[in-house]
Amino acid sequence: MNTSASVIHNINSDHTAGGTTLTGSFSGTVTLSASEETALFNNGLYINVHSASIGAGELRGQLIVVPEPSAYATVFGILALTAMLIRRKIR
Repeated sequence: MNTSASVIHNINSDHTAGGTTLTGSFSGTVTLSASEETALFNNGLYINVHSASIGAGELRGQLIVVPEPSAYATVFGILALTAMLIRRKIR
């Protein structure tokens, strides 16, 4: 979408400097409101990482919904079963 927006959730974490590169990690959970959930499913949410040298945002990543691997396995299983049944009927 590449559209700026106001901050919905501020992610704060301690991070340490290693030379000129900041290293660290973030963990935790955020509860989305109904409108934020809708925005997530419409690719309307992103994470913007700010630093002291680039205060407007150094790194930006769009959030997208990715199905659980089990969803792919279920779909693949249904397709494989369908293909086997069709093959049996053709013979």
